[in-house]
Amino acid sequence: MNQLKFDSYNFVQVGKIIAHTDKFLVENEIIFIMISSTGQQQSFVSPISGVVTKIYVHEKDILSYGSLILEYQECSHAVIYKDLCAVCGKKVDKTLEPSNSMQKVMAIEPASRCVKTTRERAIKYDSNERNLLLRRRKLHLLIDLDQTLVHTSNSPNHCPSSDDIISIYLDHPVAQTLYTKLRPGVKEFLTNLQSYYVFHIVTFGDRPYADAIVKLIDPKGTFFSHRILSRDDSISSTDKSANLSTLFPCGDSLVCIIDDREDVWKYASNVVRVKPYAWFHDVGDINSIYLPTFAEVKSIPFQYGVVNDDDQYLYQLEMILKHIHAKFYQIYDAQCAQNRLHSIPDLKQIMPILRQQILKSVSLCFSYLLPQDYPLESFRGTFIARAMGAQVTEDLQLDSHSLNRTTHVIAGKHTLKVHQALQSNIKVVTLEWLLDCYEQWERKPEENYILTGDYDVQKCRLLPEIIPRILKRHRDEDSAEQQTFTTENLLVKTRELNVDERLLSSKRPRTVSTTDIISQLNTDDNEDFDDDSSDDEYLGDDEVPRRWKEDERRRQ
Repeated sequence: MNQLKFDSYNFVQVGKIIAHTDKFLVENEIIFIMISSTGQQQSFVSPISGVVTKIYVHEKDILSYGSLILEYQECSHAVIYKDLCAVCGKKVDKTLEPSNSMQKVMAIEPASRCVKTTRERAIKYDSNERNLLLRRRKLHLLIDLDQTLVHTSNSPNHCPSSDDIISIYLDHPVAQTLYTKLRPGVKEFLTNLQSYYVFHIVTFGDRPYADAIVKLIDPKGTFFSHRILSRDDSISSTDKSANLSTLFPCGDSLVCIIDDREDVWKYASNVVRVKPYAWFHDVGDINSIYLPTFAEVKSIPFQYGVVNDDDQYLYQLEMILKHIHAKFYQIYDAQCAQNRLHSIPDLKQIMPILRQQILKSVSLCFSYLLPQDYPLESFRGTFIARAMGAQVTEDLQLDSHSLNRTTHVIAGKHTLKVHQALQSNIKVVTLEWLLDCYEQWERKPEENYILTGDYDVQKCRLLPEIIPRILKRHRDEDSAEQQTFTTENLLVKTRELNVDERLLSSKRPRTVSTTDIISQLNTDDNEDFDDDSSDDEYLGDDEVPRRWKEDERRRQ
């Protein structure tokens, strides 16, 4: 504790005392009025900045050199704007941290990167905000902009056309005109959820772009106010989750996130993956680091004609978010009734439980969606299926008494596995079925996702590429006809065929000869096996998304 002592050799009498305990003093502020030996009144001003913890002087006391006036705690410079303390006004040396706990935070004003505060103060502020949120029965909702609420193109020849496409001119960092289409139902979506959530924008768009888009959606600041975090304010240019500890110093247990990309949140369990809104042709996320060149943009042909926008996803998303909110406060109310207020329910634990109910009765396997030797555990489809409560197996499980008996095959092409599944009355669907279930939080009707002969698996959004390229498989028919069946190949083919029904006894297995298997493989031309079916279970080398190849190299 610091002490302030009288430093004059002249005796004075204490008059009126102005300072008091817990008062924050700044330099040159009056502490008390003193009376000199000649009867003249003067002000004793503070030479320090800090909080008064104890006052030792009283009115009519006589002070001499070294008399103890008060004890104080120095200003911790808890809030700094640029290089000035926002509390005491003192200039703070940029090269020195004023406190061991000092760090940049954006919980109060994320748009101002020049604002610093101590972690203690940030936690106290966030704790008060969290308590207020609970009293109002709300949660935090972090919202992405591009392909979640809007779709933007930088092409003057954008297509298709629509009456509600809005032109935005930005002169920073470079002069350009952007064309933005709001997702249908945006304002109704925000209006209907305003009593359930406090909205925050978190976007990789720069500050001018973010401000312009938010002004289109929320011109009066009703929904977002100052709660906008752009790429310019973000801690990381590739990881949005890096901002969570500064936005919410007390933790993100009350935070729900909606974004069309989970990877930028490190696949956090409190993220609702949004079905990407793609209005403009050949345009993805305008703020992606992989953008077409200006020459490529100019070369896009202009297409006339107005097209109706039938995207209804936000209505479904609204119901999902209301369901999440209701479950959170159902648990919270139960804890309050039991006086268990020491811990608050965590959306990172609640949302996975809700999500696992979607496909809890499903057991599935994949066909023609993975390259050979690619680990099933590394496939994003495996993660998505299990997140919805489904069982995922390497191969078909046909035992009717097994709890893991296959109910669905998700395929990219008609293969032997698909043929066997159809013969066993197992549902065969495309990868879009799994994605739509995941993004809409409900089991979708399988009949809308039937695998057809002209299905192109490379167009599925679950098989992304960093740089778009045309993928085409070149097959050597002559080599296929001359394929040599090794013992290992035969074992694989045996598993792919319905051997239990055609070649094996139902009670006692017998040896299957090479002739039997080759003969069965050749009967597909004469039996009911689809002409478009293929014995290729895996994607070819030229069909494997580039990102998967890079992941495989990193594992090695």
